Amino acid sequence: MNSNVAVNVFLYDPKTQSVLLQLRDNNPNIANPNVWCFPGGGGEPEDDSVEAAAKRELFEETGYKVLDLQLVGTDTEYDKERYFFFAEYDGVQKIEGHEGQKMEFISLDALPENIWEGHIEWIEKITQSIH
Repeated sequence: MNSNVAVNVFLYDPKTQSVLLQLRDNNPNIANPNVWCFPGGGGEPEDDSVEAAAKRELFEETGYKVLDLQLVGTDTEYDKERYFFFAEYDGVQKIEGHEGQKMEFISLDALPENIWEGHIEWIEKITQSIH
């Protein structure tokens, strides 16, 4: 897979009407430190597809094995083609925080102010399609 690919997963919990977000590390040497964003990351050569990359990234960062992903859109940022996926949380598997400061479901009605600006429009687009 092309290394100029990034994947992000909007994992939605319909019971609590919340989305899983990661608070990125507060490290000035990474892109967008100390902001909330979707779990995700870059494609790797062993990924067979962008969907496989999204499943791998979500599992690496959260320990969650998603079965069904829906591609909801793409855009380009930082010379990377970004793919955004939607999935519903099964309410059974435990979510772990393997990267960043923390990982938690946050109500769509109480989102933090410091969300990565590249993800704000996707939260709005996806939220409109599920309500």
